[in-house]
Amino acid sequence: TGVHHRGIQLEHEARGYSRNATGFTESVNWDMSWAGGAGALYSTVDDLLKWNEALYSGKVLNEESMKAALTPATLKGGGQPVMEYGYGLGFSKFRGQKIIAHGGGLHGFVTQLAYFPQEKMTIVMYSNTDEPQVNFSPSTIAEAFLWEKMDKQLSPVQTAEKPKNLQRLTGRYDVTAAGAVLVVTTANDQLFAQLGGQQKFEIFPISDSVFFWKVVDAKIHFIKGATGEISEILIHQGGQALKGERLKEDVIVEIDPAVLEQYVGKYKLNDQLTITITNENKRLYGEATGQSKVELKPLSASEFIVQEVNARVSFLKDATGKVEKMRLSMGGNDSELKKIE
Repeated sequence: TGVHHRGIQLEHEARGYSRNATGFTESVNWDMSWAGGAGALYSTVDDLLKWNEALYSGKVLNEESMKAALTPATLKGGGQPVMEYGYGLGFSKFRGQKIIAHGGGLHGFVTQLAYFPQEKMTIVMYSNTDEPQVNFSPSTIAEAFLWEKMDKQLSPVQTAEKPKNLQRLTGRYDVTAAGAVLVVTTANDQLFAQLGGQQKFEIFPISDSVFFWKVVDAKIHFIKGATGEISEILIHQGGQALKGERLKEDVIVEIDPAVLEQYVGKYKLNDQLTITITNENKRLYGEATGQSKVELKPLSASEFIVQEVNARVSFLKDATGKVEKMRLSMGGNDSELKKIE
């Protein structure tokens, strides 16, 4: 265990991989030395087990500091956040078992470190691909060992009568904690949900406003705003609740396919991030370093939206009318990428 830095040589260091259309490719190797504890730590599952055993036995923090770390924070206005969070620790429950945990991720890597205090059990999970092909959940592993001590698991009961006017629930919901947009659609009196670029699955009604997935143990609650229209969702999974704000519907327009060709090329932000723009079958696509290809849907002749992650892309021209930059607006931040070829 230590702090990663440029030039370090570690024996048996894992390499990260990302999925693409044909399989997996090695992910971009970020220089995380600038991130410090926010991303530059390297460790092993054995060392993280030792860390948790030391932390929760009082060998790392004094009693006062530990109490502060384990106290859920309140919002500035006095309210409670959707996800309970202390000092670097998140709190949830799964079938009656308390969980203290934190996860992490980067191109090519996903991690989970969870502690079940009632049973003094630690679960450490590492993956050297950012899209594991399994349910990457400490709760699932804990269930295999603690199921007899857990609360009885109640399966959702699907309503016999389907809710009316499913169209009122459709739309795009920005699930910030998941870093993606949940797209809800309807067809043939069925409701479907798709998170980011993942597969679309049907969701089934428990009530007029609560639905559940059959492929995973998760529920979604559609919540009305002051106007009586659906304004947000809550996704309940693994003892956590993820909030999603309903996004304003953008109008996708048709533009001259010849216009798209001028945007094709590579745009560079820094040594770690380049976005490649392609024109395929009269549709514009973008592929960032180490990430999957996504479609850019036109809002105008120069502005596009990536619906899976709630990002907007604008192409900027110089005085001669030649495209020289791309502006990427995402998560409240604007970045300009120079066209390099």
